[in-house]
Amino acid sequence: MVRVLSTTIGFLVLAVAGSSTAWGQAVEIAKPKEQAPKLLSAPKLVYPAELKRAEMEGIVWVNAIIDTTGRPTRMEVYQTPDPRLNEAATNFVAGSVYRPARVDGRSVAMPVRVPVKFQFRHGAF
Repeated sequence: MVRVLSTTIGFLVLAVAGSSTAWGQAVEIAKPKEQAPKLLSAPKLVYPAELKRAEMEGIVWVNAIIDTTGRPTRMEVYQTPDPRLNEAATNFVAGSVYRPARVDGRSVAMPVRVPVKFQFRHGAF
């Protein structure tokens, strides 16, 4: 009997009944061939006008699932310097296209955390 206690990339912590493997010992297994999602295209980031005038800057972190077709789904803001930036950040992530993650040659859905940087540059807008 094998019980998975916890996982990390490339390692499983296993409890194997009836073997010489100690309870909770980390056992390295062959890593499957993994590729993380890769950004292929993104829309233009729309900087909210009132925040541009106020020179509001910062990074909005957006959690999403990149599905097997490379489309972001289930987006939610993880961290933000100002909630007024959230809609622009989630729209940016939603409009992006990724190469989906792959494990052993198959496309798989994978959670990601995307930083969306709002940076004011004098004369850039």
